[in-house]
Amino acid sequence: MCLYGQDLDEDTSPVEAGLSWVIGKERKETGGFIGADLVLKHLKDGPPRRRVGFIVEGAPARRESLVFHLRALCGV
Repeated sequence: MCLYGQDLDEDTSPVEAGLSWVIGKERKETGGFIGADLVLKHLKDGPPRRRVGFIVEGAPARRESLVFHLRALCGV
């Protein structure tokens, strides 16, 4: 589940957050809800960005956590 303020906020559409599955079929076809113009555009054209997840060992990464690319650290 997404955590509001971490994974989802007022600047992230449901499509960008990977939550398009929660938008009902009729609403996807007819719109008529707050933010429908943007959501329907993202469904049609694809979102400009996408929320992704990481599997981590230990404590979960939160906002402002540093994320490293292992190859960059190893010099590969």
